[in-house]
Amino acid sequence: MRLITAALSIAGMILLSSTAAHSGPDDPEWNPPARYDHAYSGKLVLRKLPQQQLRAACDELFIRNHLKIRATAGMRGCSVHGDGRCEVLTIDKIYRRATPQAAFRHEIGHCNGWLANHQD
Repeated sequence: MRLITAALSIAGMILLSSTAAHSGPDDPEWNPPARYDHAYSGKLVLRKLPQQQLRAACDELFIRNHLKIRATAGMRGCSVHGDGRCEVLTIDKIYRRATPQAAFRHEIGHCNGWLANHQD
């Protein structure tokens, strides 16, 4: 079974919060819930890209995994996981106050089973 995540889009963050999206250890709308906030135990592939390249790279990742979803403008990361493997793409530098580390932490939460709609 393949699980997908097209996370951290501007639109997605607007749905989650009426304020600007930002990263940080006390921001529950950015960090995954505690049960998903731990190291990924499977094979992990990480690529950090300039934000301007991220959307196309995420679209390519989704197509390669036969997923019928599209990446969104302004996203900070995406991931695809299943069969003990997770591929994560994130920004390579701070973008709209989000750090690459925060984007990675968010995506690892999805690798660990956190739903793409950010429900607990």
